[in-house]
Amino acid sequence: HQLLGLNELILPLLGGYVFLSRCFIWRERALNWSGYRLVFNAAIAGAIFLTMSAFSLIFIERKFESAQLFLQSFSIPGYSNLNSSFLAFVLGSTSWLLINLIFQRNNEKSLAIEYAEKYGGPLAALLVKSLTETKPVSFTLRSGKVYIGFVTKLREKYRNEEYLLIWPQFSGYRETETKKLNITSNYFRLYEAVKQEDSGLSGIDPNDFQVLLPVSQIETVSIFDPQVYNFLTKSEI
Repeated sequence: HQLLGLNELILPLLGGYVFLSRCFIWRERALNWSGYRLVFNAAIAGAIFLTMSAFSLIFIERKFESAQLFLQSFSIPGYSNLNSSFLAFVLGSTSWLLINLIFQRNNEKSLAIEYAEKYGGPLAALLVKSLTETKPVSFTLRSGKVYIGFVTKLREKYRNEEYLLIWPQFSGYRETETKKLNITSNYFRLYEAVKQEDSGLSGIDPNDFQVLLPVSQIETVSIFDPQVYNFLTKSEI
């Protein structure tokens, strides 16, 4: 086997990045990395997957002659190590699914929360808890606007700004002086209307109502329990 060219190193690097950004063990740490540190750690992960794929292919080629001929049929002149690079990308892009699935099956959600709190802080821990336990969260923005709903995507970065994606159930605002919560919109009624063919709203996808929230604009966050809210406010939503 010849040394890998620069083009053949891109796939393992991408595989390493996908693994670090999706595996719950590394996700919170990866969110705090940027620039050269992120590339460096993705390269290390990619090198591990590349080593695993190279040894796997060598073993397969030596044990199964038909497999060797099959792999050679995919070879491209000038890219003798492309099969290893591609397998490294596949390993990095899929192995995080297995790791996350194993912990979910073993019901070890607390470990995901522990990693989130350790490497992402209290906000990350609360969001992971809400996501793993399917609990709605109340977000109060600096503007006073309030959204209550289920988190569907955690802390995605874009141009050095972090965002959350939520599926709203209620929205409203907090009064300036008292900070009292006033709920003005009940999305449950909207979603029910969308399901009814004669409502005039049929054909609308409820997922289109998801809201993207910039983390920098969030003032307070808490798990929201409708029963507790009704008890404290002596009202009903």
